[in-house]
Amino acid sequence: IAEGAPAPQEATLTQTLISQPPQSSLHDGIGEETIYLRNVRGGTATGQAVRTYTQDGFGRARFSITTNLPSPAAEGEFYQVWLAEDVDHLATWVPLSILWNREDGYWTDDEYTLPSGALLIDTYYGFSHLVITLETGDSANVTSEDGEVGAKVLQGDFIPLHD
Repeated sequence: IAEGAPAPQEATLTQTLISQPPQSSLHDGIGEETIYLRNVRGGTATGQAVRTYTQDGFGRARFSITTNLPSPAAEGEFYQVWLAEDVDHLATWVPLSILWNREDGYWTDDEYTLPSGALLIDTYYGFSHLVITLETGDSANVTSEDGEVGAKVLQGDFIPLHD
C-alpha cells in the first residue's frame, strides 16, 4: 500500500474484542469506567467504551469507543454514538460523535463537553446509557429532536452515578 493511501476494506471482519469484566475506578469525579457494548440486532459485532473523567469531569469527559462493526451496506450510512439518560425516551438522547472507520472496525476517542441546555442534568454522570445507531443523511446535523433515530446496533450501560 502506498504511503498515505487508505487501507483496503475487508469484506468480513475477523477481529473480536478481548472479553474482560467491566471495570470502574471512579472516585471524587476522577477516574474511568469500562463497559461492553452488546449487539441489539442479533449480529456478531460488539464493542467496548471507556468513559474517563478529569478534575472538572462534571461537564467534560473522554470517551474511547472501539467496535468490530462492519462497513455500512449503503452509501451515505454512518454509525452515530449517543448518550442517553433514558434509552426509551429520545428526548434524553444527546449525540456524542460519529464512529470513524479503520481496518479493524469503527472507533472514536476524544474529549467532549456536554452541550449546555441539552438536558436538566449538567453532568456526564447522568448518562448511564451509550447507544450506537446506524444513520443515513448529514452526519454534521444528527439530532433526536424529531423523535426519530436510526436503527440501534450496539448498546451498553454505565453505572448510574446520580440519584
